Amino acid sequence: MLKNIKSLKLQQSELLDQLERQILFEEKYGIAPHKISKILLKPAGWSRDREEVFMGYNSIVTMKNGDIHSIKGNVKRELDGDG
Repeated sequence: MLKNIKSLKLQQSELLDQLERQILFEEKYGIAPHKISKILLKPAGWSRDREEVFMGYNSIVTMKNGDIHSIKGNVKRELDGDG
């Protein structure tokens, strides 16, 4: 029972984090994440961060209604919480 409660609290925390990321995303870009159909990442060249070299990306966001938005950076990473 205690293990189940801890599991539910962890799941609740993860869902609240996801909701917060989605709200911040919508405030920043004016795009509701639940209306996104797909995200295409296009390489935008190499970047250097201190001693690390990494590939930069731009995002092509296709909405469920067919609208397309080009956004500088990796918005998938923002929505997934990896960056």
